[in-house]
Amino acid sequence: METEIFTSKTKNLQFSSKELLELSIIVPTRNEAGNVENLLQCLQKAFFGRSIEVIFVDDSSDSTPQVVEDAVEKFPSLHVKLIHRLSNQRTGGLGGAVIAGLKIVQSEYACVMDGDLQHPPELVPVLLKTAIDQQVDMVVATRRSKESNVAGLSIFRDLISRGLDLTARIFFPKQLRGVSDPLTGFFLLRVNAVDIENLRPNGFKILLDILVRNPSLRKAEVPFEFGERLSGESKASAAEVWKYLNLLWTLRFGNGLMRFIGFALVGLSGVLVNSLALY
Repeated sequence: METEIFTSKTKNLQFSSKELLELSIIVPTRNEAGNVENLLQCLQKAFFGRSIEVIFVDDSSDSTPQVVEDAVEKFPSLHVKLIHRLSNQRTGGLGGAVIAGLKIVQSEYACVMDGDLQHPPELVPVLLKTAIDQQVDMVVATRRSKESNVAGLSIFRDLISRGLDLTARIFFPKQLRGVSDPLTGFFLLRVNAVDIENLRPNGFKILLDILVRNPSLRKAEVPFEFGERLSGESKASAAEVWKYLNLLWTLRFGNGLMRFIGFALVGLSGVLVNSLALY
């Protein structure tokens, strides 16, 4: 069976030009049925009178696909689409879901955000305005500037996140220069500036893959408050951390296992020092 794709029943979404839409918003979801309508209400308010599309790329086993399909008619101005990936099609995890969304966008810019409202929808127009005003290819919503806040992260999760961030910087100091939060899942990019076919996502840190494989991107940042989850459960896990480390390995060394182990030991020592300092 092929991937199921639902589009609006009330409006023709097959636009002939990307100029007809200001923005495509890609929302990878997994068991987020309780968040969908609240997210769309917030996006509708943030983009009132403007033309955007919202693409849900769903890997759920709950009622999320049905909730999104019902929302197509409830929110006609948002041009809601759904790609529901079947269990044998979920390659690349969350990163793979983002790539699937990027391949069908119908606008010049695409914003990637979570569906649990920890990424504030009211900030999305700010990201778009920043990209246009500063003429950059990517705008990163950062949790790591002085103006940011990570209220939605526990102390333990924040500590782990900082450690993983530090490890990535040891592996890719040049590629990540000027980006304070390469592990955020909230960012906007100019679609044509990225070679989508060259991306090889593995897990939930798709931004890192994009940054490393596209080092010439012009970038800007916008601080934000990483809020509390409205509904559902976090997808972070030990398995995702392992996928992340494998992503670093692949990006840096290909199949060079022994070289990876040596760099990993260096990275681990940095993580330990950083963790002790924070503790």
